[in-house]
Amino acid sequence: MFIWLLVVTLAVSALVCFIATRFFDKPIGSILTRLVSEELSFAWHRYITFAIYVVGISGGGRIWALERYITPNTEEASVVQLNAARWTLGSTPLARTLSS
Repeated sequence: MFIWLLVVTLAVSALVCFIATRFFDKPIGSILTRLVSEELSFAWHRYITFAIYVVGISGGGRIWALERYITPNTEEASVVQLNAARWTLGSTPLARTLSS
């Protein structure tokens, strides 16, 4: 179940990055065309698109937050059980406040 949570979290992050990239594709392209030459604007546009994906997926993945389902916090504590309720709330900010 942990692997599915990881895959779904990364897929949602990639989907959000795709939507953001498509939404801002033309504005970024027009701004770069005004600032730099035509040849450079194409390269910078691809670089910014790549940066959006890298930052979005790495920030949205939150691998360190999923680590609590693998290793215990302390020596006395056990691993947090990953059930359906935690799986649904696992990617929301509400789950972080409830588990604190």
